[in-house]
Amino acid sequence: MTQARARSAPVRIGTSGWSYPHWRDRFYPPKLPAREHFAFYARHFDTVELNNSFYRQPPPERFEAWANQAPAGFLFAVKGSRYISHIRRLQVEQKSVDLVV
Repeated sequence: MTQARARSAPVRIGTSGWSYPHWRDRFYPPKLPAREHFAFYARHFDTVELNNSFYRQPPPERFEAWANQAPAGFLFAVKGSRYISHIRRLQVEQKSVDLVV
């Protein structure tokens, strides 16, 4: 990567998930209900890694709910399934990959 390109590349700051009990009182307001944590998070960061997808695929309605709570331009990085990366060690049929993509 050239220096000029490196200077113009966008940088996003976020974390792996947003549901951490020890963030209460440090990041989340003390009385903020857990169901509002993501919306609060999305006002302060512009990306998040969805780590739960590593363990099981969230239903489409969950993705839709998160998208509705996020501002325009917010970026979700969906972690790939452990079935593909760890259990099958990348030896999977195309239909399994299509479920993730």
